[in-house]
Amino acid sequence: PMLKPSTVITTADHYKAGVAALVDQYSLAAASLSADYYDALRSQAGVTAPFHMPMVDPPPDGQVVHYVDWATTGLDRATTTKTFDELAGMVQSKVEAVSQKFVADTGRNEIIAAIEADTQARRWARVTRPNACYFCRMLATRGAVYRSEATAEFKAHTNCHCVVEPVFSMHYEPPAHTRADQSLWYEVTSGIHGSKAKMLAWRHALEAQN
Repeated sequence: PMLKPSTVITTADHYKAGVAALVDQYSLAAASLSADYYDALRSQAGVTAPFHMPMVDPPPDGQVVHYVDWATTGLDRATTTKTFDELAGMVQSKVEAVSQKFVADTGRNEIIAAIEADTQARRWARVTRPNACYFCRMLATRGAVYRSEATAEFKAHTNCHCVVEPVFSMHYEPPAHTRADQSLWYEVTSGIHGSKAKMLAWRHALEAQN
């Protein structure tokens, strides 16, 4: 409601501050939920050694505002080809995507921080969700090969819904959809040299499925 043609210049800063406050609130909630999730998986794995869960910070307000600045660029330049309402709709989509990434990243970083601090944790795996992109699905086929953020960044993008799964044993069993992707990866990249060529073959194979 703050984004109106007559007040957009004067209210834009309030809008950005509001978005930053929401991102902060939900990022803290995501970190808390991720900590509970980690504890539950730890107990499920039979790990009983004491562990103090670290808590990551939400993204700085300045970083959030920077991306909201990008999302709202041009909002004051409505034309006959694009009305203010159309521009505001585009802004909303961008802001939602960026905000979702900030919140989800905080939850993912909470689990990665816990794995780095937990002597009982061995590594982590990327678990994809339905409609994941070809790049995320490729990373998931590698299984539980990631040990920390220093050795492998999560590489999340906007609208990425992949999650981090901690692993507490030497054996990791990927979900069925990832096992299917692993088989497809080896099938379509067999005999192909070079990471770019493999990714192209992989992308074409996934596109052919749709």
